[in-house]
Amino acid sequence: MKFIAVHPLESPITKDQITEAARACRAENSNDAYWVDSWTQLNDKGEITVIYCQYDAKDANSISNLLKKGAPDLPVEGIYPMGKLDSEDYR
Repeated sequence: MKFIAVHPLESPITKDQITEAARACRAENSNDAYWVDSWTQLNDKGEITVIYCQYDAKDANSISNLLKKGAPDLPVEGIYPMGKLDSEDYR
């Protein structure tokens, strides 16, 4: 199943500042929860204010466990099951 984890940040950060947490999360990938990629919402200075992480996982709890190990200080608004609509499907 596909999931999105939403991480609203208290203060804006740079890409360099999130690198350690990203590497730690990647190291926690397993068959139960696998980090696919992320999108970031930026402010007018190009700093990250919200991170949206896509996961392939058996359930939201598996992602929660990965995040507790890999990035325990990263805030989590929620972990939501997702589907995808592709514009090519509507031509």
